[in-house]
Amino acid sequence: MFQVETILSETGGKVIVRLAEYEAQLDPLDAQRFALALVEAAASARAESWLVKFLQEQLEVEIGAAARVIASFRDYRSAPAAAPGGMPFTIVSNDAREIFRITADGKVIVNPDFTLDEATSAFWRAVEKVAAAPGGKP
Repeated sequence: MFQVETILSETGGKVIVRLAEYEAQLDPLDAQRFALALVEAAASARAESWLVKFLQEQLEVEIGAAARVIASFRDYRSAPAAAPGGMPFTIVSNDAREIFRITADGKVIVNPDFTLDEATSAFWRAVEKVAAAPGGKP
């Protein structure tokens, strides 16, 4: 059971969040931060679920290797040097041309100079590199 409501207190508006037997009264700004954290966590969980399913079903990666890829992706996403939002990344060819990138909003953009097969192969090579590395880090 999950409920959210607002109340007016002597100090201003408050947001009440109830989850089972737990209840919290939050200032509006804290409630917005909490909501954003929930949305970001849910989006990450959905993306990771999709990626694991893709790795297992389309690329026949075993679950342990897929988990190492996810762990590496989480490390990359949380790295301070990552782009704003932490998620975007780019895979480049051996001659440093961008093959494809994933934007902060999750869109995959393939360089038209490469075929989809070339982009898929590049992705697979990156996955293999991460999956084969100790601790899932290339």
